[in-house]
Amino acid sequence: MTRSPLNQRFKHDPPSSTFFFAAAVLALPCSARDFLFAGLALFFLSVAALSSSISLLEPGVAYLSEEGILSRGQAAIAISFFVWVLGIGSALSFNVWSDFHLISEKNFLDSMDFLANQILLPLGGMLIAIFVGWFMKE
Repeated sequence: MTRSPLNQRFKHDPPSSTFFFAAAVLALPCSARDFLFAGLALFFLSVAALSSSISLLEPGVAYLSEEGILSRGQAAIAISFFVWVLGIGSALSFNVWSDFHLISEKNFLDSMDFLANQILLPLGGMLIAIFVGWFMKE
């Protein structure tokens, strides 16, 4: 098995969430021009993350506003706050909340991962299959 320079430097595969930052350290030597390039790359990475976040919020905001539960602005703020609280919980699960176990011996982030990947994804797939099989017309 061939190992990339990133694998050779860190002696393991870095998590996908930190891959960009780990690769940037190897790719960019320290010069003024490279700092400018790194700053632009981080700016564009932030814009991409923000646009993805907005598109993920849209279905919930549309549902709450179309059902008349909240105005569009209130729905966006409420859902953003809920997601922010989940993000804070995930960040704190590495230090302050590391001893807090929501599901058996899993910390908050691992509990959310288990809930999403082991329960919600299979349940969603099963419900979609039931919907397509029984309720959709040809």
